[in-house]
Amino acid sequence: VSTQSTWGTQIMQGSIKDADEMPDDDLAKQGTLGLTTDEKEKVDQAFQAFDKDGNGFIDKDELKLVLEMMGQNPTEEDVLRMMTEVSPDGDHRITKETFIEIVLEQKKNSSKSEDEDIMQAFVAMGGLPGGKGFISADSLKKIIKEEICC
Repeated sequence: VSTQSTWGTQIMQGSIKDADEMPDDDLAKQGTLGLTTDEKEKVDQAFQAFDKDGNGFIDKDELKLVLEMMGQNPTEEDVLRMMTEVSPDGDHRITKETFIEIVLEQKKNSSKSEDEDIMQAFVAMGGLPGGKGFISADSLKKIIKEEICC
């Protein structure tokens, strides 16, 4: 699962950029609801980057190569475990549809995490759990001045 998070984060941040242009296919038919146009393009580029031989699947060798390009050093066992997590049918290939699902799951999890971080910061600055209460302007100015700015 953490592997999926890493992939999704790097894809959504656009850090996988060595892909050739991919013909525009109708990603909406493949379940990309929830992705912006820019995110759809990044998903296409990322999938193309992983799918080195252009056969429409990411196999274990391609996955290992891309992970190594991203600075990781996965063992064969690590790669097989990752493939099994995302390809439970045992064919050890990731389809574009599965790849999109990984990205969508990461986006959903990232959004929840950001909301939680914001709430924790709100409470730390004097707000109440659950988004209740308020932060005084003086308190906010003080925190910005002491912690962020000067």
